[in-house]
Amino acid sequence: MLKKTVLSTLFLLGSFVMVGVATPAQAQSMPPCVRSGCSGELCVRAGSGMNTSCVFQPEYACLQQASCEENANGMCAFTITPQVQACLDQANPSASPTASPSVSPSPSASPTPAVTPSPTVLIGDFNNDGRVNLLDHEILINSLFETGDSLQTDLNQDGKVNLLDYHILVLNLNP
Repeated sequence: MLKKTVLSTLFLLGSFVMVGVATPAQAQSMPPCVRSGCSGELCVRAGSGMNTSCVFQPEYACLQQASCEENANGMCAFTITPQVQACLDQANPSASPTASPSVSPSPSASPTPAVTPSPTVLIGDFNNDGRVNLLDHEILINSLFETGDSLQTDLNQDGKVNLLDYHILVLNLNP
């Protein structure tokens, strides 16, 4: 029960996004901006209690070069310099378009069969309702730390249901 409460709390904390503009009076009384998160990937107010699970992404190393400071809107944010942006671009390369050979259409004597769409696989949709939501979250929590072959909630197929599977599920949650 404790593990469910802790993971549910982590999930809820990770789901909140702080948006707003601070007034000058609020900005003066607010705590300073500090790095948080297991890899220093968050820029938050000191004492906010915001943290993350310990999953490393290549772009987190780039954020170590960025300053964590208050922006013009009074929010804590990383200052992205051209050097940091170059690092982020290398950590997350975008797909480059490639030229494909052009094909001329040719007349067809027979009718073309109707195309049937292939079903979309939603990673983490354990109850097959077409959405990855809190019901799927609960299914994973109930099987957390189980081991064995062919576990439905073992999303990374490593033979155990653990926090890596939880992280994959959270990344695929539908709004």
